[in-house]
Amino acid sequence: MSSKLIVLATFTNEINAEIVRAKLEANGINSFVFKDDCGGMEPQLQLILGVQVLVDSEDIEKAKKLLRKVKSYSTKVETWKCCKCEELIEGQFTECWKCGWSH
Repeated sequence: MSSKLIVLATFTNEINAEIVRAKLEANGINSFVFKDDCGGMEPQLQLILGVQVLVDSEDIEKAKKLLRKVKSYSTKVETWKCCKCEELIEGQFTECWKCGWSH
C-alpha cells in the first residue's frame, strides 16, 4: 500500500520549517520541506505562498502530536511595564526606550 505526503504545517519562512523538520527527523518521522521561491531568486514568494512541512500520511497523527509538544515548549515573552516611567515595553527588550531603565 502506498501512502502520500500530507501538509503538516505551513510557515512564512524556511528557517521555522526546517526547525520543525529537524525535530520530526530526530523523532523518526521522515519529512520534507516544500517551498517555491523560483530557485532562491524570488524569496518573497515564501511569505506569499508559505513554506510547507510535508509528512507521510501514515505518520501524520504522530507528527501532529509532536508538533503540538514543540509548540507548547516555545517561549512566549510577555510585555512588561517600566518601574520608573510605567511605559509598556515589548518583551524582547530589556531596556525602556522612553527613560532608559533596565529590566
